[in-house]
Amino acid sequence: MVPFHEETGREPDSRCSNFNRPYQMKKLTICFLLFLYITNLKAQLHPSFTRAVNEPSYRFFHENTRPGQANSQIIKYAALWAEKARRENNIAQECDALRVMMYNRDKKWLPLYADSLLAAAGKSPDREIRGRAWLTRGVVYYDRNEHAKALDSYLTADSLLIGRQEEYDIHKLKYAIANTKYYLGFYDEAIALFRQCERYFDTVDDRGYLNTLYSLGLCYNQKGQFEQAATINRTGLQQGARRENENVAPYFR
Repeated sequence: MVPFHEETGREPDSRCSNFNRPYQMKKLTICFLLFLYITNLKAQLHPSFTRAVNEPSYRFFHENTRPGQANSQIIKYAALWAEKARRENNIAQECDALRVMMYNRDKKWLPLYADSLLAAAGKSPDREIRGRAWLTRGVVYYDRNEHAKALDSYLTADSLLIGRQEEYDIHKLKYAIANTKYYLGFYDEAIALFRQCERYFDTVDDRGYLNTLYSLGLCYNQKGQFEQAATINRTGLQQGARRENENVAPYFR
């Protein structure tokens, strides 16, 4: 049965139907071209329009700047990541991007990146973001043997991160502060902090515990308390064997 045309009450004229088909195609084509033109115009007038559609996500940047990627790719993506974060006023992401750039550049530039990181983090009301930036700065200066600057950074980080870290991270920071105090000659202060780390790491981190014992021995040795240092070293040898971590044995002999 031929379908009935509801509006006219007549059977549709097949010739009219065939005649209208090219017209409909032209209409669709014109609409599509107009859409492309408007899209292109928006992109020219508002660059953020294309960025919003085509720009990689923060997840993309995190995944494509991991260790193992080509260094040139990591730096390129990290720069785009930082630019996106600044534009969107996302300070946490900007700091993450700057850290990636730091550790994939020549070491001589690390202090400059550390200062840039501090400047970015300083805009945040979040104490944890600011504290982590100071902690990173401390690591940079410790690695450069600039221990006074490292200690200042670590202590600032500690004051900002109080109550905002897990116990493990708290004691890692204590260990870093203690090591820095050792190099600056503050042996008693270093020993007090190392003793706290010794008690904590004893049950949660074998390597951290053994490293702490080694550092304690160095402190007592510098103070001229050689018997105490020898006792620490014997404990280190025994504990290394008991924990099946004898790689540290040469340090205690």
